[in-house]
Amino acid sequence: MIVTEGYGASYALNPKYREELSKILNTNIVFVEYRYFLESTPQPKDW
Repeated sequence: MIVTEGYGASYALNPKYREELSKILNTNIVFVEYRYFLESTPQPKDW
């Protein structure tokens, strides 16, 4: 299962977090987060 997230998916870092559909189908989850928000911001920010 793939989940796209608009700004930040830091909640998905919790190892106990599961999407409802992944529980029902017993699947793995892949989270895709847009760059330049929260943990996806590169260091240094060389704009």
